[in-house]
Amino acid sequence: MKSDHPTPQVDSSDRPGPEPSLEAPGAGVEAPSRSRAAWAVTFGILATVGLAYGVWSQQQPLLELLHRTGQRLAGMGQLGWEDAQGTWHEVTRADSARLTWSADTAFLTPAWVPIRKGLETADLAFARPPHPQTVALALARVDPSAFRIRVVGYPDWAEHPVSDFAQKWNFVLTINASYFSTEEGPIGVVIQDGKLRHRQASRKAAHFIVDSPGAAARIVNQKQATLNEPYSAFQGFPSILRDGTLFSYMQAGGRGFDVFEVDRRSAACTNREGQLLLMATDSLTNGLSLSELGVIMGGLGCVDGMGFDGGSSTAMEIRVKGHQRHIAGLKPVQVVLGLSPL
Repeated sequence: MKSDHPTPQVDSSDRPGPEPSLEAPGAGVEAPSRSRAAWAVTFGILATVGLAYGVWSQQQPLLELLHRTGQRLAGMGQLGWEDAQGTWHEVTRADSARLTWSADTAFLTPAWVPIRKGLETADLAFARPPHPQTVALALARVDPSAFRIRVVGYPDWAEHPVSDFAQKWNFVLTINASYFSTEEGPIGVVIQDGKLRHRQASRKAAHFIVDSPGAAARIVNQKQATLNEPYSAFQGFPSILRDGTLFSYMQAGGRGFDVFEVDRRSAACTNREGQLLLMATDSLTNGLSLSELGVIMGGLGCVDGMGFDGGSSTAMEIRVKGHQRHIAGLKPVQVVLGLSPL
């Protein structure tokens, strides 16, 4: 399960001063003997090993803090994106700070490719200096009238790779969905084929809801949302976009999680035409921040958006004749969202 722990804010450190010059010892100053120098090196190695072991065995939260701080610093550069012609564009400061989005402010132009009736795919490439790695974001645009959008899990919430779900339920597209705990099951509501399988969580505001087979997906970003016995539903995290407006914490933080931390992401949003956009980063060691993800959703013309379980759970499987896509998760999951042709 991806747990949501706050990450301390990181201030830029002071610029280091000039290094001291290395001069030979003056007259009357005895240089260390070889034996004393060797002992000093050996002692330093032993002390370092001992400190590392102590940190690992007793202070693992410190290592987690250092890792998350590194992820946060990796996302501090200005985001750029590549269009279908291979030209790179920097996301403007105005768009990075924008809260309200409309059709006129959408700026991302994926090269959508129809792969079957009601389903198009595209890839967008993003980069930020000084990180040299390009982040690929796999996109799928879904016409809900062509598919049954289902939320499914195995009996007893057995954990499986997303590809196993795709094969068992014969989905043309499968993406990981709910957060979960191995010991306690999914976190939040899960409704599968009209049956309530897990109760609603009061603290999770992001809801993915499909009222009936062939109905458009609804993303409802409010706590304890009214569900009205839908056909499919699950809760995710965080709420990102509602009625074309980003939640302010997507840019400022302050809700107990770090919106600037870079990680693997999976998410969904809906546009003004009622289409569903599903997305997953296709990378192992890099990704997007939640703040960047909000700007991307607005830049794609979406009006409502939410996050799914990300990090090591992020995975997507597309199985269409002539078009295969496999984004492997780093661990198995309990609940997925899948598309079955009507």
